Amino acid sequence: MSVPNPPLMPSPRPRGSLSAARVCRPHAIALALALALTLSGPAAHAQSSTPSEQPLAHLQHTSWGLKDGMPGPVMAIAQTSDGYLWLGTGNGLFRFDGLRFERFDAIAGEQLPSRQVLSLFATADNGLWVGLLEGGLALVRQGRIVQVEPATGHFVTSTRAFAAERDGTLWVATGRSLLKRQGAGWVAMDPGSGFDDGSGQAPIALSVAVDAAGNVWCVTDRTVFVRPAGRARFVASDVPSLGQTQLTIGPDGRAWANDISPAVRGFFRLPLPGEGAGAMTGAGGAKAGSAAVVTTDMIGTATTPVPVPRSFFVPTFDRAGRLWYGAKDGLNRIDPADDAGPQFLGTDKGLSGPLVMRVFQDRDGAIWVGTNGGLDRFRGAAVDRVELPNRGASIAMAVDGSGGLLVAAGDSIQRLAPGETTPRTVPTDPGMTTFTSVFVDSRQRLWAGGRTGLWTQENGRFVPVPTPDGEPWRAAVFEITEDATGALWFNGHRYGLMRYAEGKTTRLSGSGVFPRKGPDAIASDAQGRVWIGYSDGTLLRHEAGQTTRLTAADGLAIGAIKVIARQGAHLWVGGERGVQLLSEPGFPRLRLADADALEGVSGLVETPEGELWINGANGITRLRADEVRRALASTTEAAQRPAGRRFDLLDGLTGRAEQSWPLRTAARTPDGLLWFSLSNGVVRVDPRRLPEGEAAPPAVDIHQLSVHGEPVAASVNGTARADGLLRLAPGTRDLEIAYTAISLAQPERTRFRYRLVGQDRDWQDAGARRRAFYTNLGPGTYEFRVEASQDRGPWSATPAALRFEIAPTLTQHAGFRVAAVAIGIALLAGLAALRARQRRVHEQDRLAARIQERERIARDLHDTLLQGVYGLILRFEAIARRLPGTERAAMERVLVDADALLIEGRDRVTDLRLPPPDLNRLEQTLEALGRELSHTHGAAFVLTVEGTPRPLAPALAASICLIAREAIFNAFQHAQAGRIEVALRYGDGGFTLFVRDDGVGVPDEVKARGGRPGHWGLSGMRERAELAGVAYRLDSQAGIGTQVELHAPAARAYEGAGDAGPAVSRGPWWRRVRRG
Repeated sequence: MSVPNPPLMPSPRPRGSLSAARVCRPHAIALALALALTLSGPAAHAQSSTPSEQPLAHLQHTSWGLKDGMPGPVMAIAQTSDGYLWLGTGNGLFRFDGLRFERFDAIAGEQLPSRQVLSLFATADNGLWVGLLEGGLALVRQGRIVQVEPATGHFVTSTRAFAAERDGTLWVATGRSLLKRQGAGWVAMDPGSGFDDGSGQAPIALSVAVDAAGNVWCVTDRTVFVRPAGRARFVASDVPSLGQTQLTIGPDGRAWANDISPAVRGFFRLPLPGEGAGAMTGAGGAKAGSAAVVTTDMIGTATTPVPVPRSFFVPTFDRAGRLWYGAKDGLNRIDPADDAGPQFLGTDKGLSGPLVMRVFQDRDGAIWVGTNGGLDRFRGAAVDRVELPNRGASIAMAVDGSGGLLVAAGDSIQRLAPGETTPRTVPTDPGMTTFTSVFVDSRQRLWAGGRTGLWTQENGRFVPVPTPDGEPWRAAVFEITEDATGALWFNGHRYGLMRYAEGKTTRLSGSGVFPRKGPDAIASDAQGRVWIGYSDGTLLRHEAGQTTRLTAADGLAIGAIKVIARQGAHLWVGGERGVQLLSEPGFPRLRLADADALEGVSGLVETPEGELWINGANGITRLRADEVRRALASTTEAAQRPAGRRFDLLDGLTGRAEQSWPLRTAARTPDGLLWFSLSNGVVRVDPRRLPEGEAAPPAVDIHQLSVHGEPVAASVNGTARADGLLRLAPGTRDLEIAYTAISLAQPERTRFRYRLVGQDRDWQDAGARRRAFYTNLGPGTYEFRVEASQDRGPWSATPAALRFEIAPTLTQHAGFRVAAVAIGIALLAGLAALRARQRRVHEQDRLAARIQERERIARDLHDTLLQGVYGLILRFEAIARRLPGTERAAMERVLVDADALLIEGRDRVTDLRLPPPDLNRLEQTLEALGRELSHTHGAAFVLTVEGTPRPLAPALAASICLIAREAIFNAFQHAQAGRIEVALRYGDGGFTLFVRDDGVGVPDEVKARGGRPGHWGLSGMRERAELAGVAYRLDSQAGIGTQVELHAPAARAYEGAGDAGPAVSRGPWWRRVRRG
């Protein structure tokens, strides 16, 4: 039902007089805004693809409202050249990238003179003119205000519409004046330019538009004016007063307007000067109120208006020639070339608001609708659903000889003829119910299977196929195919595999190689061979009466078989875990980067062009011919495997392929359309309407950089140099970078990767995330780069980049660090020196205590033990002199041993009074010992040094000193030598020490045993040498003398040359200093 449009807005008034309107009811305000919009010019058209021709209800519809950050009313929509969608609302100007709405004042911190935006116009240089409801306008570019015209003079009332000529000349209708931009100023059209209301005054401009020929049109409160292309003056058209005239540019490039008079009430082209009003008013055409339609051939010459029921607001033609406009309580779409009538969509179907205030088509072809409640997007779905009168639990499809599609679902069979969108029911017999299969044989006979058996159509009637035993059918029929002889093979479900030929049905299951259970897939190849697939992965091939069984051992690797499909010489098989080509040797298997596309495949179609379409558990996948070849090649590396194009919910696919029943879920009709059955209906895809090639990467934009949650802008919180480098505060460590890609159609399929040069070695895969986070950054210069990819397509050719520099803090400057290192080294050196001094004092204290203890022990031994032993020896000598000869001789021998023991005790006391072995240098210690013993025993002692003395490793020097002292003691006490020599040799290869004497030597039996019983000198020397890692050697000959040789390699012998042995605890120098 049509209702009258709201009356015209009153004459423009000064800005201050708007205060009365603020007390009006909200509904009245919204109605006034809508009226203002109806009189504004058309939205700028994108210049790309055309919208889908699907029904309005089938389009992909998305709405945004207040809960999504998009408050209504949306009164203006425009798209700038960078791809952003700009929305003018009663609550401010917003920018939209497909996912997120940004208020203009949040982009760069600048504010427009007014929050209420009535009109928008995008320029070729990425600028955006913003018309304000309360008067005035502004030019913004990349989020910043470039120019402002205040709400005074010609701009005191609402800025209603913009339009531009081909040379870029801008026109503005402000509700008071029609203005033309010249240079940096504006020129108002006046009666001198032909813009005259008949009384010598310029009329009130309500809307302006420029058609394809360059004619400038202006709707006023009096009539419609036009300035023909190439002329300087406006002329009033032959159009009478139309009231609330709606103006837009049609697909023919002409200006269209409406007439709401009761006599016409329609939409039509405006006549050019000289064409006459009859070309517009409908004279000689249809009667008033009739449903006359302007067909495609009549565009440009029609005299019959297009009827526009249900009111008429903001009309816009899309690129396919369909008219969109705001209707009462919703949105209408009309095809002027079709008499099907308008298609309506209201809030009950998801429209964001009942009052349509703007319709706009973007460059990608999507339709955007602004309402009083928010924003709506309509875009063509790649997958279009088919409206079926009956949707059963299982849907079977087949193509007949005329190119029509047969769909068996529920209790009916539908046929879609080529070019038609509405299916027609195929008449069936009453006994035929719950259809599960449909098939057309080589003689174009129709076969239909259901829960009541298999039927064939003969002479316009369906005849049932008999069962093998003549009993009524008790099972559904699935999967029908025809072999080379014309016999039908089908799955009788409970009956299993069946064959029908010459009026007789034969049950094959359970006989020969045929399993007892029924198959899930049956098909014949180009040679007429029948292929039969089962749920356990078994495949049978029947040829000339012979049946061959194929299993995983023969190369089958797809699990349960669900479909077998033929195209020409190719025969494909699909299953639970993939797809294989049966007609090639080895049954090559499809391998895709998107392996999920090959799960649960129940539908396969290969087109004559070589494309392969797959209907599986995870959606529909398209593989181009070159992708099929790469996917089948065994030499293709995993990284080079194609992914294909997956169709899912974003493409209009609301269901998934049937998995429970043995049904082939894909078909192709001769007109090139592809049909797919789902668990909830049938959809179709027209490959010719799909974009060719990979999706181009969307434009990428870096929104802002934030430090500790606070945004940093080049002109606010940061400082940018002339080279574009953003300088951040010293000490900045953690930051966040927000970026986006302008993809208005399918932002959900946009993927990102980024890299921070100076921090990241390679690209970081961000998926759909649009923020990057970095922590613990140091001072330096960085460049953040981000790229985008759309729908698995290529990455951006040039990444968006942001360069910034983090200044160093005082402690991060190189000079400070050098000074800190120097101070640290000095402190460590001081600490080391202090520790060394403390260590020396401590060692000296310990040494003094050791010397005192040794001297005390020596005194005690001398004053007690040795004196006591000496006294006993004297007493024994006195007793021995009184003994008879034999006893006296024995006693004297004992006294000789006692004297030797006393001498050895004195030697030990002497050793105790000497400095410890680790106090002095080795040669000093040994020389002092040798001289002392030489005075006691009378043998000569000589010490020689070869080479330049070097400091020995402390632990090693102590061990060698103890071994050498023991050897010297043995030589003086037991060798009966006249000369004892000690030689120390310092060489580059190591350190060697010799102890030699010219005494009686060591008996062979003592050397063999390693020492005398009860004596541990020789064995002690050998064991101490082994523990110290020193080579020990004893050479002795009776009557010649003895030599003890000790050798340590340079790496162990000399201090600092390496590990000194087990007794030394090695490690970092600071640990050795700490151990002290």
